[in-house]
Amino acid sequence: MIKIPEATILFLITLLSSVECNDVASATGRLKDIFKLDLQLVRNLDVLSVQLEGLQNRITQLRSHKIEPLSETLGIDTNNEEVFKHPTNQLAIIKRFQDKWKTINETLDFQHVQMTVKYFMDEFSKQEAMSRDAIAGVIRLGETYNIPAKNFTDGTIGKFQSKLKFNKLQDIHAIGLAALKLDKVSACIEYFELLEQTILARKKAFGSTNACADGSKCQTDLELNTILGSAYANHHYCEYFSENYEKSILLAKKALQLTGPNERIQKNINLMTIYRQNLSENEHQNLSNAMKSSIEEKPQTILCRSGAFPGSSNKAGSELISRTKGFKIWEKCKYSNNWNPSLMIQPVKTEVLLEEPYMEFWHQFLTDEEIERLKELGLPELEKSGVAGDDYYQFVDSRVSQSGWLPDSRDPVVAATSLRMHQMTNLSMETAEQLQIANYGVGGLYNQHYDFLTDPSKHPKEFFQLYHRVATVLMYLSDVELGGTTAFIKAGVNVKPEKGGAVFWYNLRRDGSGDMDTLHAACPVLVGVKWVANKWIKYAGQEFVYPCLA
Repeated sequence: MIKIPEATILFLITLLSSVECNDVASATGRLKDIFKLDLQLVRNLDVLSVQLEGLQNRITQLRSHKIEPLSETLGIDTNNEEVFKHPTNQLAIIKRFQDKWKTINETLDFQHVQMTVKYFMDEFSKQEAMSRDAIAGVIRLGETYNIPAKNFTDGTIGKFQSKLKFNKLQDIHAIGLAALKLDKVSACIEYFELLEQTILARKKAFGSTNACADGSKCQTDLELNTILGSAYANHHYCEYFSENYEKSILLAKKALQLTGPNERIQKNINLMTIYRQNLSENEHQNLSNAMKSSIEEKPQTILCRSGAFPGSSNKAGSELISRTKGFKIWEKCKYSNNWNPSLMIQPVKTEVLLEEPYMEFWHQFLTDEEIERLKELGLPELEKSGVAGDDYYQFVDSRVSQSGWLPDSRDPVVAATSLRMHQMTNLSMETAEQLQIANYGVGGLYNQHYDFLTDPSKHPKEFFQLYHRVATVLMYLSDVELGGTTAFIKAGVNVKPEKGGAVFWYNLRRDGSGDMDTLHAACPVLVGVKWVANKWIKYAGQEFVYPCLA
C-alpha cells in the first residue's frame, strides 16, 4: 500500500475542518457551506491522485467519474438566495451532495483516504443523518400543509416552482423508506404509491426498452422490476402498520412475484391472514373509526395551515375577529412613542393584535442594515437548537432550527436593539436574556410551547424569580413566502413574518401567574428562509416598572 504523506493528510483535515457544515438540514443558512466544501474537495482530488499514482486501477475508477463542483452539476448560482427558499431545492442539494461523495468515498478505498473522508463525514453528523433530517422535514411539511407527495418531488408548491427536482425513482424510494422508519405511516403509503405509479407508467410507455422520455439512458425493465418489488415490500409494511391487512397481503404477494421467495414476507402474509379472519365486521368498523380519530388534526396544524393558505378553514379566525372587534381603528393602529423622549421624533408604528393576552406588532422596528448586521453576527454562532429540560438543555424533534446568542456588548447594533425594546416596553433589559438569533431549516418549526415556567413548584423561589419570563419580543429578520407563521393556538392568532417587524406579548398576568392563552408555535417553513431574533425579558428586575409582580 502506498502511504500518503502525513503533510497531505493534515492539509486535507485542516481544509475539511475549516468548513462548518454541521447539521445543515436544520438551518438554511448552512446550505451554502455544502457548496464551499464540495468545491474544495473537487479541487483537491488531483492532489490525492498524484499521491496514489501506484494504484492505477483505482485512479482509473476515480477519474471515470465526471467530478465537477456541485454548483455546476446542478446549475446553481450560490449567490442567488431564491434557490435556497424552496424545500425541494433544499432537499435535492443535500441528497445530491451525499450521493456524489458516497460514490467517491467507495472508490477511494484506501486506509488513509478513508480516514480523511470519514473526518468530513463526522463533521456533517454523518451523511445519512443529514439527508434523513431533510427528508423528515419534507414529510413534516406534507403533513402540516396537506401537500401531495408529487408536488414535493416535482417541486411545485402553489405558485412556487423549484429549480431542481427530486423525482428520480431512488429519490421517491428514499422518502418512502424514511417515512417507514419514522413511523409516518400516511406519508409512507403516499410515497410508495407514487413510486409504484411512476414505475408502472414508465413500463407501460417504454416497455422493456431502456429509453426515458427525455431520450437519456434509463433503468432496464429488470432494474425497474427490482425497484418495484422493493416498493411493494416496503409499502406492505406501511399498510400493515395502518392495520389495512387486506391491502398489505395483496402488496406482499406482488412483492414475492417480483423478488422471489422471502421468508419474512411470507410469515407476514400468514400472520395477516389470521388477523383478517379473526376480525368481525364490527371490529373492522371500530378499527376504521379508530384510524380516523387517530389522524384528526391538531389545533396547531389547522392554525398553521390557515396561516399559509388563508382560504382554508380556520375556526380560530372568527375568534380573532371577536376579540379585536371592540377596537376603534385609531386605537388598534397608531404611532407609538410610549412617552419616551427618544421615540418622540421617530415613533414606532404599532398595531394592537389582542387585548388579552396583550399583544402588539411593531412594524419597521428594525432597519435593513440592522437586520443584515444581526444575521452576520449570528451565523457563526448557530448551533442546533434545544429546549430547557428539568435538569439540562436537551435536543428534541419538536424544535428544528439552529440558534446562537449575542450579548449587548458584542456589537452596537445588538445594544441599540435592546435599548429600543426597553423604550417601547418600559421593562428593564438589565436582567433579560441575551438576544437569540435563530434560523430555520427544511421544514423548520418549534411546536407549541410557553415561554414561562409552567410549573413553579419544580423550582426554588430564587430560580423562579431569576428565570421566569414576564414578556417576549420576537423580531423577524426575513419575510417568508409560505408558512413559518407564529401561531398562538389558544388565542387564535397567526402572525405572519414581516421583515423588520416584531411581535411583543406578556407571558404573565399581573398577579405573576402564567397566561395560558400565550401558548404558541413556530409553524414549519414551507417556502422561504426564516430568520428571527428573540428577546426574553425576565421576571427579576421589573419590581419598579411592573410592581404587581413583586
